[in-house]
This record gives sequence, structure tokens and C-alpha cells, in this order.
Amino acid sequence: MATEPPKTIDTPKAIIAEGVDAHRFLIWACQAYGVLDICVYDFGGVTDLRSYLKLFRETPGFDQLDALVVARDAEKNGARAFDSVVNSLRATGFAAPDGPFRFARGAPRTAVMVFPGFLQGARRQAKLAGGMLEDLCLATVADDPLMNCVGDYVDCICKTGEPPGNEKKTRLHAFLAGKAGYAGLKLGQAAQAGAWDWQHPALKPFKDVILAM
Repeated sequence: MATEPPKTIDTPKAIIAEGVDAHRFLIWACQAYGVLDICVYDFGGVTDLRSYLKLFRETPGFDQLDALVVARDAEKNGARAFDSVVNSLRATGFAAPDGPFRFARGAPRTAVMVFPGFLQGARRQAKLAGGMLEDLCLATVADDPLMNCVGDYVDCICKTGEPPGNEKKTRLHAFLAGKAGYAGLKLGQAAQAGAWDWQHPALKPFKDVILAM
């Protein structure tokens, strides 16, 4: 669903994120990394980005913006998702980075974060993984013993003939349901509650961008 840009931009740094969960997740990521001069906004769905960027440029306070980061899911193809954001940035007059998790010089500087990041073990300029924010969150708790139970649960429901429509979301919410204090929380709410390991290596590219803003 399309969302409206803020009435004013009151900070020198901004992140615009795809959807409510990413919006809340990144708010708490900034808090976790001690960066308090970033505002995070929800631009809606991926098809809304270009129109949102056009309006964002017209928002009072835009001229004072030093850094702008766009964050979205990779979905099936991380490279394609990155290219889509780059095309939207260029079409609306912004500088565009030459790779994910890098900054382009401009007014403002821009960067693109793609969830869930790079393939496991990959370095900068390596291949982006397909997937979404849920994959990133699950990666931060992959070593939790509860994940064995989550795997058994998903295997069991698949055997019933009613496989989950979105397995990663099912795994994430099964994990939260098994943790005291997290049951029933949405992904972004769980971020606020401290469910995810903010220092996990999978989050390093995202942390680096936030700190570099």
C-alpha cells in the first residue's frame, strides 16, 4: 500500500524502507547501533518507490538531507531488486550507487540495502542472496536450539498436505511463539523486544551502512 512522505524532514539522514516490518526493524537497528540522527520512513510496496521518491524530493527539509538509504527485499533475485532501486533513484534525479551497501556521492549521498544481504560467507561485491527480511532475522538466530524444533514443526505441517504459503514467515513466527515474551509479536515488534542478534555477522553490511550515514 502506498504511503505518504513525511510533512517535513527533520534529520540529516533518512532511510526509506519497504513496508511496516522493515520500517520498524530499521528503527530499532539504528537504536541498537547508537545512531540517533536517522529517521526511518515506510515507502510502501516496491511499485510505490518511484512515486514516493518524487514526493520525497519536494518535502520541506529535503535540501538539508546529507544521506538517503533505500531498503527493500531481494525477493527471488537480489541483483534485479538492486537494479530496480537504482533505476528509480536515477529516474527521480538522485545519485545512484554502483553496488549494494555502497554510497554514491551526491546531494544527498545514497545507498541501497537489500534484504537479506549477501550470500552466506560472501564479501562486498559478491552475489546478493534472494529472499527477504525474514531470512535475515532467521539467520541471526540460526544457532538457537529452538530452531531445531521449528524445523520439525514446519516438516510436520508440510506432511499434513497443507504446506505454509510462506515458509520463512512460518518459521519466523514459530520461533517467536516458542520464546518467552515474543509470542504473537510481528517482526518489527520483535526487533524492538530484542529478539534478533544485532551483532550477528549477517547484519554487518546493514550495520556498516547505518554507521556510515
